[in-house]
Amino acid sequence: MTLLTNTYYKSVFWAPIVIPSLVFVISLLMGDPGFQNTGGSLANQAAFLIFSLQVAGIPYLLFLVASHFLLKKDFIKGLKQYSFIAPLIFIPILMIGYWITTYLYALLVGDSSWIIPFSDIIATMGLFSIYVMVVGYTYVLLAFLGYHLLKLAGLVIDDET
Repeated sequence: MTLLTNTYYKSVFWAPIVIPSLVFVISLLMGDPGFQNTGGSLANQAAFLIFSLQVAGIPYLLFLVASHFLLKKDFIKGLKQYSFIAPLIFIPILMIGYWITTYLYALLVGDSSWIIPFSDIIATMGLFSIYVMVVGYTYVLLAFLGYHLLKLAGLVIDDET
């Protein structure tokens, strides 16, 4: 079985949303809801992954949709250039998503201590920026490395015109 280059990169693009969701579903199917303390089980990992989807997944989903729209015409060529700036573009999207998530959580539970003043977002952005750049560029590196390794193995073929 071989993948086209376009299919490989689109799959890699969606993996940060799909993989945590699949782990959560598997956890549910195994009879563990993922929210109880079971000592490092798949359920704990699933709960962490679902929380990460709430904080970063929703902003990433918006980022994905916008990215696909921007790269629609020449996805592969555009992706190769875009991937070098994508983590930097994602930083403000993640920060806004984090602020909205904590604000909504504070409203739901009635605890205003969860609300981060918007003025503190700038200070918090420094820490998030480092995290996003390390994770983002590591992911980009792994995606390109995976592509080249799979291409060498004959499992990915070019579909560029």
